[in-house]
Amino acid sequence: MKHLNEIINEGARGTLISTIPPFTLPAWTSIFTGVNPGKHGITDNIIRIGDEIRPALSMHRKVPLLWKLVGNFGLKPIVVNDPVTYPPERINGIMVTGFLTPPNSNSYVYPPEIKEEVDKASGGYLPELPLDYDRLIAHDRKEAYDAIQRFAQKTADLALYLMKNHEWDVFDVTFTSTDRLQHFYWHDEHSLREHYIWLDSIIEKLAHLASDEQADIIIVSDHGFAPIRRSVHINTILANEGLIQIRRSKLMSLLNRLGLNSKSLSSLLRHKNLHEFVLELLPEHLRQAIPSKESEFIFGQYIAKLSSAAGIFIAHDLCSNYEAVRNHIIHRLLSLKDDNKNVMAGVYKREDVLWGPFTSRAPDLFAVPSEGYYLSTHMKNEVFGFPLQSGSRIPRTGGHRMQGIFVAYGPDIKEEYTLNRDIRTWDIAPTILRLLGLPIPRFMDGNIIESIFREGRPGDRHFTHSQKTEAETDIR
Repeated sequence: MKHLNEIINEGARGTLISTIPPFTLPAWTSIFTGVNPGKHGITDNIIRIGDEIRPALSMHRKVPLLWKLVGNFGLKPIVVNDPVTYPPERINGIMVTGFLTPPNSNSYVYPPEIKEEVDKASGGYLPELPLDYDRLIAHDRKEAYDAIQRFAQKTADLALYLMKNHEWDVFDVTFTSTDRLQHFYWHDEHSLREHYIWLDSIIEKLAHLASDEQADIIIVSDHGFAPIRRSVHINTILANEGLIQIRRSKLMSLLNRLGLNSKSLSSLLRHKNLHEFVLELLPEHLRQAIPSKESEFIFGQYIAKLSSAAGIFIAHDLCSNYEAVRNHIIHRLLSLKDDNKNVMAGVYKREDVLWGPFTSRAPDLFAVPSEGYYLSTHMKNEVFGFPLQSGSRIPRTGGHRMQGIFVAYGPDIKEEYTLNRDIRTWDIAPTILRLLGLPIPRFMDGNIIESIFREGRPGDRHFTHSQKTEAETDIR
């Protein structure tokens, strides 16, 4: 990546440490709010709201995005393909949403009157790949790669168009295609190299347009990537510890031997045009009794259960001693070995890594595996297995790691500078505000990365007393 390499070598660089867990939703939300997940409320891909565990959405975010703050001072942001931004917010600029935009939605642009322009510039904008794009990979890897490439090209075409043709003070574009590829193409060097060389050409074009405006450039990733060798069935361990009740009925075993499971039965019913009819008649408990292709076990009542790829939720009302249960799980998982190597990099109580009014939304424990391991929510006979994607059954070859990247370059940034400390996701927003000469709200957790600035830069803007008061007000 020639052009990215030039930016790295000529500017400032460092290691960005992701959120715990290092997932898209909490990490990008921290990057663009300046606070830790316990304060913004998106603590994992799934969160606890009252007694329910549900998917995290932008509606659950409880602090304003950077783009809203910038607009409050009359500056114009353009935001393209940011995760966790649907529905698009009313900002003093342009917002085109990305990940978590519902399939077939037509409401992904603010202001809505430029939607036709957005679609024309991008050749038909795609906020995200289909959520089951792994099934396309299972069918035809080359065809799936081409689909991912087309998705990324639409993002790039739109970003370049808006950057050239609309006024902006801060411009943001997020590319998620690298993540989508690396989960399943990690060992396909040709495909990854081809995509990254293409992305480098887009970075060159974006950097030239930024330089024309004397703008500073910041490049960050929400997390890093590493290869996966083995899956770890945490719920199998919890069941062995008596924390999950499981059932394995004769009916389920018989259905599996006949090749009938939730996927094959669903396909059969759809073929006969009976799917919706049968699902409407079948009671919920019978629907759940059909074994999945991944497992012939049924989860019963649980005290503790891995419900996301990192989050262990505990049923407080079933615990006679909540802290004893947590401590027991931590000790059991940290002692887990594979070929005499530690399987877990860490197991954390939520209050030890999060703070703020929404910490209670998080899983009770976060389990972070060592590199090479993937935590599966499925129940198996064995603790370790080969990492397969649920549904498509294709190998999951790459997974998230805590270390991401931070790069800065431009008229306000030191040349050939390497940070001597790691930075956190929530340091990015206050640093951008500082580059724009804007005050930093008191509610932000992040620190300005002051050491990257040239002496005497960036300059301060002048604001009215009411503007400063609004920016410095704590979260209500």
